[in-house]
Amino acid sequence: MLIDEMEAEFETMKQKKEKGVTQFAETVKAQVDKEMVDDKDKTAGLTKEELEEAERLIDPEGAQAQAVASVSKKGIWRDIKKVCQQCDVIMYVLDARDPKGSRCAEVEELLEEHGKKVIYVINKVDLVPSENAEAWKAALKEEGHNVVVFQANLMTRKMETEEEQVSPAMQAQQKNVERLMKALFKYYLKFAEKKELESISVGVVGYTNSGKSSIINCLRNKIVCPTSSQQFLTKKLQEVKLNSQIYLVDCPGVVLS
Repeated sequence: MLIDEMEAEFETMKQKKEKGVTQFAETVKAQVDKEMVDDKDKTAGLTKEELEEAERLIDPEGAQAQAVASVSKKGIWRDIKKVCQQCDVIMYVLDARDPKGSRCAEVEELLEEHGKKVIYVINKVDLVPSENAEAWKAALKEEGHNVVVFQANLMTRKMETEEEQVSPAMQAQQKNVERLMKALFKYYLKFAEKKELESISVGVVGYTNSGKSSIINCLRNKIVCPTSSQQFLTKKLQEVKLNSQIYLVDCPGVVLS
């Protein structure tokens, strides 16, 4: 008899507990549904670009993973090969934080195979000690390369803010822009004389997020290519007219396999 009473009491307690859990789950679900509706209302007027930017800020790692997943590596490599084969001159952008690591053996073999004229641009020199950047510049020159150091983000900030004050760093960067322009024009003169070309095409290659688009903006002295800290922003070839003699071809970043 006592056992029957205990079992009945236990069953009653179990039913009360299950009922409480069910009620709690229903309450939580209702709250989540309400928050989802509220979030949907908040984002109703946002554009696709604004939603992507919000997602990147909220979950940068998730946004980066999605960007990587959306990239067609075969398509990008096809564009890089096309640029290396067809452009008259190649502007090879390296990251000053790791110039050796931002060189791609496959790309350099392709350039050598087609006998391309190459200008190495060591970008983001503001992120390393100046002696490091100069040492890498000297090392590349010893290999027989044409080399220019660069700080594209400085010029980009100036264009975005329309800042009029010229700092010593800005003056140094303007000289770097002049050096790069002179190097490009020198190649134009050579091709114009030998091949009787009215203009030349300059392909801009390098690893993703090395600053290729920012360098093009600096040379044009205005924002003509979108830039972002997010990788894989440039997904297809984009031609930019520098002047009547030189056309720049912005290329998607090299992707590690």
